[in-house]
Amino acid sequence: MASADQNTLLYALIGFTTLAAAVFLFSQPTDFAKWVQKKIYQYEVTFSLYMLTGTEKFVFNSVLFLFTSMTCIAAFLYLPAHIKIITERTYYYWAGDSTFWQKASTFAQEAYNRIGNH
Repeated sequence: MASADQNTLLYALIGFTTLAAAVFLFSQPTDFAKWVQKKIYQYEVTFSLYMLTGTEKFVFNSVLFLFTSMTCIAAFLYLPAHIKIITERTYYYWAGDSTFWQKASTFAQEAYNRIGNH
C-alpha cells in the first residue's frame, strides 16, 4: 500500500511542478511566447476571426484543421503513386513502349536458349 501512496505523491508533485512552471512561463512571456501571441493575432486579423463568437471561431478552426489534415494525409498517401504514374507516362512518351523491349529481350533469350541446346 505504501508503494501506491508514494506513486500518487510523486505524480501529484510532478503535476504541481508542471502547473507552476506553466503559470510562471505565461506570467513572464518570453520572446517565443510573444512571437506566438503575435502570430495568433495576425491569424485572427487576417481571417477576420476577431469579430466572431467563440463557437463560430471553433467551427471555423475545426473545418480548417480537418481540411488541412485531410489534404496532408491525401498527399502523403496518394502523391507518391501519382508521381510514379506521371514518371512512367513521361518515360513512355520520351522513350516509347517499354513492353516492346521486354518482349524483344524475352524473344532473344528464347532464341539463344534454342541455339545453345542444339
